[in-house]
Amino acid sequence: RDSTLFTSKRIIYIDVKGWSGKKVEYLTVLWKSIRAFSIETAGGMFDRDAELVLWTNIKAMRCIEQDLRKGKADVIAIKRYISNMVLGVDTVDAEGQAVSMAGHVDSGPSNLFEWAGDDARQIDADKADRQFHSSPPILQNCEHVEMAFKGR
Repeated sequence: RDSTLFTSKRIIYIDVKGWSGKKVEYLTVLWKSIRAFSIETAGGMFDRDAELVLWTNIKAMRCIEQDLRKGKADVIAIKRYISNMVLGVDTVDAEGQAVSMAGHVDSGPSNLFEWAGDDARQIDADKADRQFHSSPPILQNCEHVEMAFKGR
């Protein structure tokens, strides 16, 4: 139910609270607040997820951590995208690096371990962009979702 959005201007973490999901926290971190990041790929059979860590210059929130489901997110594309957003665009436009998963049908967690671990899977960024421009409208008109991830 939780989601993380990488937009052209910021990172938005959406934390759905409780069983009913009526209480929702929207946390925004501007790209310029990110000072470092790491991506650790998934290992063998018992290591079911990759890990993303973003370190910020925000004293109350030194880092943001996100597990990424093995085989459900392109960690190399994510690394390239974050590099462009943090370090500045390389010779290729950042949008050309982001894999939007356009048209991908999200089937949800494929097993109990994925559901219990709340590992995020990459979802269609265009669909997330439309959703978060309208319901709830948390994106500015000038920003768009370029990559999106969803937990349970």
